[in-house]
Amino acid sequence: PAAFVYPEWNQNENDYYENWCFLREHRVEPDAHFRRPAGDEDHHAIARARRMFERLKPELVRKEKYLAYGDEIDIDRLVEYMALKRRQPAPRVRFYQKPLIKRRDLAVALLLDVSGSTAAVAGEPDRGAGATARAAVGRRIIDVEKRAALTLGAGLEALGDRFAIYGFSGNGREHCDFFIYKDFDEPFSAEVRHRLLAANPTASTRIGVALRHCREKLAAVVARKKIIILITDGRPQDAGYDPASRYAQYDVRMAVLECARKDIHVVCISTLENSRADLEIMFPHRRFVILEDMSRLVNVLPTLYLKMTT
Repeated sequence: PAAFVYPEWNQNENDYYENWCFLREHRVEPDAHFRRPAGDEDHHAIARARRMFERLKPELVRKEKYLAYGDEIDIDRLVEYMALKRRQPAPRVRFYQKPLIKRRDLAVALLLDVSGSTAAVAGEPDRGAGATARAAVGRRIIDVEKRAALTLGAGLEALGDRFAIYGFSGNGREHCDFFIYKDFDEPFSAEVRHRLLAANPTASTRIGVALRHCREKLAAVVARKKIIILITDGRPQDAGYDPASRYAQYDVRMAVLECARKDIHVVCISTLENSRADLEIMFPHRRFVILEDMSRLVNVLPTLYLKMTT
């Protein structure tokens, strides 16, 4: 397939390598192996997310009151009007009301690291962790990411927010992959869920080019607020990176700043594989969360999203 071409930032030279990275989109095909029903712990997490997000819905609807015209009548104000009419020739009409819906005009892209390191197994959860976190122990990190994405997707569907779910990996600058599990114009259907469950660990972690492509996807969506939530289990590593330098980290930082110039906010959820110093370079203003263990992701992700958007 044709490739999208993006630059990459070199901090030492204070300049871009133009036309440097070649990225190809892949629309993932569902695998029959993954069409099995979710386990009890997954149903519990999804139901919990739906309840959390649906509780927010009533707060988005208000009544605009004391109107001269409207769709509904406020009985108390009508009685007050009838009493005033006995004493005044033409009291002011203020007994109508109408629903005022506060629309959440935002779009969010969930960007999952599906590099080879996500084949590792999630470790022990914190003491006192819930059943969902305990159930995640023994699962591969990529499986935890997928279940977290399913959980968040169920909540976003209940709330009505626009969202997309993507994945990324890299095998050198000429072989960057971008996986589409759900695009913005697609419903969160069974087909989409099966695509997401078919995700598998692939190659390495080239974050900058994936953020730039995700930025272009979001730029095509009309919304007042736009967010990228990046989930990664490790620091950027790929062929051609110098492990003795922070070339990759500064490229990620520049990609995040490019997003900010287009009013797109980037937030990262990372494991301890990334040091705090590296994360502070990559994500200015400390827009990152460090998880000691990825098994907590299923519970953390919906809560974090609500904090960011309400």
